[in-house]
Amino acid sequence: MYSLPKDIELELQRKFPDTHVTSIIDKLFQTMIDKIFDDGYCLIRRFGKFYAFNTFSSRKGKHVVRFKFKPSSTLLRIMNEDEYLIKNIPVKIKNVYDEKNESRCKLFREQKLENIKAASLSKANSDKKTSEKITMNKIIEFINGEKVE
Repeated sequence: MYSLPKDIELELQRKFPDTHVTSIIDKLFQTMIDKIFDDGYCLIRRFGKFYAFNTFSSRKGKHVVRFKFKPSSTLLRIMNEDEYLIKNIPVKIKNVYDEKNESRCKLFREQKLENIKAASLSKANSDKKTSEKITMNKIIEFINGEKVE
């Protein structure tokens, strides 16, 4: 059974006291999922579109179903231009970017640059070793009297 967060369910229960909100929510989501599996998508006007597609999961080693949501241009425009939303609704971020995060990023940035330098040096050394082996093999072939290309 699908359910929304308790505060949303309570708010809907207050607004619509004569309805069984949990069963409506459950039926709504079940119908949407059925439509997504039948048609490959479910469009909700002025909100967005839910997609379902089949893809191969290398981690699981088999084909799996993935879901994707694409918000509608109307919803994006409302979220980006509505002054009430921009000024009054608190949007919380997962991590507050502070000095601790900044120092961690600096360390990662320096480490990333060092890794790039080490990778290029390793590639150069590998190429040098490969060319040395090819040269040695050609010399050995020449000494043994084999055809050298």
